[in-house]
Amino acid sequence: FLIFPEATKTFHGIWEIDEAISLLGIAPHMHLLGQDWTVLAVHPDGDTTQLIRIPDWDFNWQGSYYFDHFISLEPGTEIHAYATYDNTSNNPLNPNNPPQLMTWGEKTTDEMYYLPLLFVPYQPGDESIVFEEPTSVDQLPAGIQVSVNHLEPVVPNPATDAVSVRFSLAKGAPITIRILDISGQVVATPVAHRFYGMGKHQLALDALNLEGGLYFLQLSGAQFQMTTRFSVLR
Repeated sequence: FLIFPEATKTFHGIWEIDEAISLLGIAPHMHLLGQDWTVLAVHPDGDTTQLIRIPDWDFNWQGSYYFDHFISLEPGTEIHAYATYDNTSNNPLNPNNPPQLMTWGEKTTDEMYYLPLLFVPYQPGDESIVFEEPTSVDQLPAGIQVSVNHLEPVVPNPATDAVSVRFSLAKGAPITIRILDISGQVVATPVAHRFYGMGKHQLALDALNLEGGLYFLQLSGAQFQMTTRFSVLR
């Protein structure tokens, strides 16, 4: 790991996964010469999942970034990590003036190309698990408990490009959200059998593909069903 004076350099690391895993988070780490991070998962079929992109690195952004749901990766998937460093006089954060040969080290004036991945062995159903706050009564404000399932009115209403859906669950459950037209026909299923924990949740749903008119949003679980009405303007 070397970065020569008056040079910018991009490092590209690859890790091939040999067993099925589910990612919880990612923790890109670099120091004062760092400029950007891009981390991708390239699946065996060629599809790509972007895990994180930081186009303008800030030294204060070191830490772990957690996904809002498991990202399940099959064996043979490759993690590609790109990180760019600026060891020139044009970098106002360069710890050396004039720039010096930079090597790996733990001091702030050294540099790092370091990418911890937080994951667990894959289990069937991981794709349906969503991590949203709060996920249990313990995480709710003191004195507040969710005793019943509740679906709030969709906002904005009428809608044009997107709608916000807020709901509360008395206990964690897999849910499905469907959008039905005025005749009762299902025109979209933006959420299908995805697990949400006990507590309050908020989702943003795309409405761009809906024609102008009246619609019903139906949220259902194994033992409950809730419906609210909204309209779309075109």
